[in-house]
Amino acid sequence: MSRQDGVGRARWVPLGIGLCACVGLTVGSLALGTPEGATTTQSRAKTEAVQVIMDEIPLVCPPGIIAPEDVVRLRASSASDAEPVTEAALATWAPGHATALAGGGELHLLGSEASSGDVTGVSLAGRESGDLLSLDIESCAIPGQNLAFAAGSTTVGEDTVLVLANPGDMALSVQAQVYSEAGALLESPATLTIPAGSTLSVLPGSWAQAEENPVITLTAEGLGVAAWLQTSGLNGEVPQGLARIQGTRPAETVVIPGVTASRQSTLRVGNLGTENTRVTVRLLGSDGEQILSGADGLPFPAQSTVSIDLSALPSDVNAIVVEGGQPLAATVTEVTEGSDHPDVRDAKYSSRTVVGGARQVMRTGLVDKSEVIAAAQSLGFTNIEVAVALANPTDETIEVELQGAAKTLSPHSSQLYPLIGSMNDADLVATSAVYASYVVTADTPAGAVRSVTSLGTEGVLAQSRLVSLFPAN
Repeated sequence: MSRQDGVGRARWVPLGIGLCACVGLTVGSLALGTPEGATTTQSRAKTEAVQVIMDEIPLVCPPGIIAPEDVVRLRASSASDAEPVTEAALATWAPGHATALAGGGELHLLGSEASSGDVTGVSLAGRESGDLLSLDIESCAIPGQNLAFAAGSTTVGEDTVLVLANPGDMALSVQAQVYSEAGALLESPATLTIPAGSTLSVLPGSWAQAEENPVITLTAEGLGVAAWLQTSGLNGEVPQGLARIQGTRPAETVVIPGVTASRQSTLRVGNLGTENTRVTVRLLGSDGEQILSGADGLPFPAQSTVSIDLSALPSDVNAIVVEGGQPLAATVTEVTEGSDHPDVRDAKYSSRTVVGGARQVMRTGLVDKSEVIAAAQSLGFTNIEVAVALANPTDETIEVELQGAAKTLSPHSSQLYPLIGSMNDADLVATSAVYASYVVTADTPAGAVRSVTSLGTEGVLAQSRLVSLFPAN
């Protein structure tokens, strides 16, 4: 597929990492590659990821936007022998300090005064024009042994790229399976080997062609794998948007804050368990909850997928809850119509947003809105707004302090709260666990773009730690 892209750059923004003034920092980038002679399709350009070591737990941030036609075979490269550059995070350390990456773009580390709570690390990348039109804010990830993606497509005109990162010091074996409405599509899982300190970019279309609603699972050994899925498309010569989502662990209940009514909105769910189950979809808004019509105890065979139309989603709904008695993967994909295409008659640009399940948080540092705006503006976006979507699927009222302001989250409800600019030491603090996501919107000449990602990083507390970013060879 031939693409003509506008000027595009990526800026990595791990934000609110909870550093104190005495923490040592090692700054660089991680060059990622693949083994020579590998039997899968791999990425040549801009496949760097950023690794932040929090004691013995690596926090891995995604690379920039990847052009699908650049996913080709590439000899492995490793950062394990590189000597990092060291900087001290003392009184001279300033938010917004940038480190250039070998593949282009910059990494921004922003300090936070938070002494407890979840680490928040996110990256910001995008293209304000061209075939890869996108704005992507995405959480950094802790590697996992079992991850799933309920997004992407391998039909004609669609491109899906799977990016896997191995931050460990040993080669990693990962098994991939693809599911559809008919069940597992691969007779035996595809096996991928990722060298130490490397990434692998794969086109899932090489495993399963012409699948409109696949769900992909990854099973890794040892430390686990960090992975993201990028989905994009073209309708002839007209871009249909690009979005990216982080792999998540399947769960019996998936809460998805940050959704919105859209002309084309679809909920994809995968039952990854070994037993048939029934799934219920609840819609949470500012006035409470309602059951999605036709999705109250929907029969759901084991190891299969289902796609549910959300185009009639009420305008006040900000979150979706998917419940079942088996491990589920669930994601909402939204497509929004934009401006007229200058070269194709009666055609309009489209942007897409992929919204996944959020984590439960009680306390976490928040991004500095002004820093997000500055990074997005440097990529060519305008009218940038940053908000936090909160969801409370429980029977209790939850009190929340957001940037110092008191909020009340009623039972079975969700709310969207715009962030106030330039508050880099602000936290989110709740009396009970809430589900929370960042929602970033911006304008481009082709129309509005929108991106959503979960707050916090599961399993990591922000304390005084050594942070290391490994440089490229």
